[in-house]
Amino acid sequence: MSHPPRTPGVPALPRSRPQAGSTKVVVAVVAGVVLVCAGLVTVVVRVAVDIGATVDEGLQPDRPATTLEVEEGDAFAFEDFRFDAGWALSGRAVTADTPGRRAVRGLRVTHTGGPSGSGVVTTPHISITLEDDGEVVAEVGCTVPEHLAPGDSTAPTCLVTSGRLPQDHDRLTVHEEFVRDGA
Repeated sequence: MSHPPRTPGVPALPRSRPQAGSTKVVVAVVAGVVLVCAGLVTVVVRVAVDIGATVDEGLQPDRPATTLEVEEGDAFAFEDFRFDAGWALSGRAVTADTPGRRAVRGLRVTHTGGPSGSGVVTTPHISITLEDDGEVVAEVGCTVPEHLAPGDSTAPTCLVTSGRLPQDHDRLTVHEEFVRDGA
């Protein structure tokens, strides 16, 4: 291999050869960068998980939900709402595929609580679960489309959300699903 001609008066530069320890330094720097990046990713993931848990906690009601086992027609109450006795399941041809058919007749709910100083309105929604031999055969959702002022009462709309109202059932449970609206 020939070298380029030398210019007079300019000293020749020595050729550089990689030093034996420089490869180790490069590997150490790359490993350090990878470890720092992995640590940052771990911190970001942990913060995201903590934020998600905090949001989930904020979505939880301020008290545990209640499930009551009742007989058809029994009165029951959840917090500031009383559901009157005398209600009955409708005709047995009501299914989730017949959306306009009411599943419960004669159910009335009354807001028995006082005015809320916090501006939070609670609207009662309940679900009724019917079981036969330990198997869920139908679920009914009852909603009140309007907010009830203390002392007001109304008939909720109750529709089958899954299954078919059975001829017979051996267990009927009512579960609260209150909706809290901020002011």
